[in-house]
Amino acid sequence: MGCGGYTDPSGFAIADGIFHCGSNAQGLNACWPLSDGTSACLHSAFNRELALIDTPDGSAVKAPASASPFAVQLSNGVRCEVVSHAHHPPRPDQRLSWYSCADGRGLFARSSADPLPSSFDRSAAAWTADAATGNGAMKKVSIRKAWFATATKVSAASSPAASGLDQVGTANAFLRAIGAKNETKAAQYGTPAAIRGTDSGGIENVVYNTCTPKGGTPWTCVAEVGENHTDNVWYATLTVTKQSGRWMVTGYRPWDTCETTPIESCVPS
Repeated sequence: MGCGGYTDPSGFAIADGIFHCGSNAQGLNACWPLSDGTSACLHSAFNRELALIDTPDGSAVKAPASASPFAVQLSNGVRCEVVSHAHHPPRPDQRLSWYSCADGRGLFARSSADPLPSSFDRSAAAWTADAATGNGAMKKVSIRKAWFATATKVSAASSPAASGLDQVGTANAFLRAIGAKNETKAAQYGTPAAIRGTDSGGIENVVYNTCTPKGGTPWTCVAEVGENHTDNVWYATLTVTKQSGRWMVTGYRPWDTCETTPIESCVPS
């Protein structure tokens, strides 16, 4: 998965070197460069899942002068997150919400010209926001906590021999290398037969590079793959076996039995 050339500073960062990847639709609002030339991007403040992408180094970007929170917790404990794809539909008063709350409400910006920062009144020690459900009445709510993206030391295994690179890690490292058309790197994680199965690295982009385990012997997993910035998405199965003491992708089979089957039920034949 790549950023399509867009690696702007993250508007949610309070430290340098954190960038926004791709379009708003991708929802990669905070990304950190890793030691192996890829980056880890956060979709949500409240889960432990990261998207691993191949992208130019964004470590040189500077944090904004005034960052917006990635997420907040209201005084009643309800959490609200920034809407990744686009704002909620405008109300009759044309106010927009860029934050969606777990109780169904949105936090509405005070200014359409600067919507994210104006979603909160920071004039006092305790922040407040205007919350409403759809076109319902606005209610002022207090903010208990706010989460921002900050600096952290992260690393990634760059060699398949590294400890901790298991079947899933090997499969995803292989997919990322193929998505970047880096056949030399793909060869670190996959056999020549598997690489030939990718049509010589013809896949331009791994749309979702998390391979869902299916188990079995040999071990298999299923991933959604596709072309860069298109809706042309299909499924592929990866076979991962241990060779010379390390996990290797020994089979890669796109387009076939999994082409139209939901990923939850796709099982290699």
